[in-house]
Amino acid sequence: MAIATVSLTAPLWHEFYLECHPDIYRVAIGELIEARLRDRFKPSPDDPEAKEKSGSVGFMDVTIEDRMVPPDSSRKLNYDDERNLANMTQRRVLVIAPIGVEDGYEGYGIGTMLLKRADELAIEWGLDTVVAYMISDKLIEDRSKFFKRQGFRIYTELGEHNGIKILKTQDAISTVMMN
Repeated sequence: MAIATVSLTAPLWHEFYLECHPDIYRVAIGELIEARLRDRFKPSPDDPEAKEKSGSVGFMDVTIEDRMVPPDSSRKLNYDDERNLANMTQRRVLVIAPIGVEDGYEGYGIGTMLLKRADELAIEWGLDTVVAYMISDKLIEDRSKFFKRQGFRIYTELGEHNGIKILKTQDAISTVMMN
């Protein structure tokens, strides 16, 4: 079995806004391919995103939203009961939805690099909170573990699993400047 090696220098690292969804910013790793050719989160053929470019190794889509999220100090991370939603706070956040690494490239730190870029983008865009939508499926436990290792707290909101990361802005700025 061949071991995949990836050099993440130009032109293998691409960033751009989607033409079909101009509020979505895509970070694509690898050769640029049509999104319909991805293995991960493949759009349906009739979706305008199918003809957008994506990365042959991995990709991440981000956008900025005003979202209700758990407060910084919240120990309660289950908001499946609508009565608990009153405890959430509204924040302007960077939202990751989705993030994917293609088969054969998992385990090489690609997802970690994409999440690090999400932190950098949040800081560059004046935000201190990153939210990751996680798809509830058979892999949710693995995804939860991955996001927790990256500093996210996992919470549920009306049955949907999400991760939230409050950036320590000064620490995060130092990290961005060092790299």
